[in-house]
Amino acid sequence: MSTRGLARVEKSFLQIQIERKSNMKQAIAIAALLLAGVASTAAQSPTSNRTEQELKRLTREVSDSALRGDKAVAERYLADKYIETDGFGKVATRAKVLANYPGVPASMKATMDLEDIQVYGDTAVVSTRGVMHLEANGQKITNSYRITDIWMRRNAGWQLIAEHYSNIPAERVPAKVDPKIYDAYVGEYEIAPGVVLTITREGDKLMAQQTGVKTKMELLPENETTFFMKGITGQNIFVRDAKGQVTHIIFRDPDGQEIRVKKIK
Repeated sequence: MSTRGLARVEKSFLQIQIERKSNMKQAIAIAALLLAGVASTAAQSPTSNRTEQELKRLTREVSDSALRGDKAVAERYLADKYIETDGFGKVATRAKVLANYPGVPASMKATMDLEDIQVYGDTAVVSTRGVMHLEANGQKITNSYRITDIWMRRNAGWQLIAEHYSNIPAERVPAKVDPKIYDAYVGEYEIAPGVVLTITREGDKLMAQQTGVKTKMELLPENETTFFMKGITGQNIFVRDAKGQVTHIIFRDPDGQEIRVKKIK
């Protein structure tokens, strides 16, 4: 449900910023592992056209169910050992995915095109966390990654046919600001008809909660107008008019795309 692409759609508009483990992203992740899991039971021969069409149908079904929040489809197809890796290097189990499967609000009219679906035969998926240590002129650097490899059994043995890796970013440190500024941001912001983001102040914390979502998320300050959520690269920017009144929030993706959400109360 974010502004674009694989890791840009979340279970709620609030969670666009939270994990980008969006329903759309989640749908593709589920579909990708579903393809590998189902294909691994096939014979060690080229995938038949009939099998390919069936797997593509399953991919579409899983994708659509994620947008609708139809948990029954996921429960039917996700393996007991299913794992999901997002663009931030975080891993979710089957239980966690099913526990957070609310779908996209209908008023947001979410759709997704699936392109370049590839189907393989006897296949295995390997998920790994990699930690790289470097040293340059006495300066040490450590980078962490989450890696998903897809292997295919061929006559000569296993061959790596695809790999995806995501950098696991370091946590950002909140800036020190006067919590009194939060009072101006408190209110309701309309994301779409029937979908409202409610901003509240709880002591020295600024909290956000979307319609239909039980969990509140803390907004942490980069400065007095720009906020982020823990583990997320997106920004939430409060905008004032010429009179100093807060009029809307800008949700800004890391690639610069923005969505404006008007304050209605």
